[in-house]
Amino acid sequence: MERSIRRVRFPMTTAAPRRARAWASGILPADERHRYIVLLLLSELVTNSVRHSGASPNDQVEIDLREEEHTVHIEVRDPGPGVGIAPGEIPGHSGLRIVEAVSERWGVRHDPTTVWFEVAG
Repeated sequence: MERSIRRVRFPMTTAAPRRARAWASGILPADERHRYIVLLLLSELVTNSVRHSGASPNDQVEIDLREEEHTVHIEVRDPGPGVGIAPGEIPGHSGLRIVEAVSERWGVRHDPTTVWFEVAG
């Protein structure tokens, strides 16, 4: 059963990853392992947006969280170009290596740049 999408935006500052973790922590299921993985991957993607998007602190990173029966789906969206981000082509992106190794699935869309992942619980 799909639940509604929860969405939040934060300014593109170094506080964004911490704020994203705090927000998601308050709405994720209680399973500790599941929570830890989702929060780790969310933090990696928001950090990548802040560090590599080229956006200013006046821009925002947007996060969508959707829980389905046995899966959490997260999308992290920013106004950057997302150059060089694609599953299987991530040699310089250690955070994306973590996302690829730990998530069930992940991907990227452009216009705007949106990196997403799914974690089964």
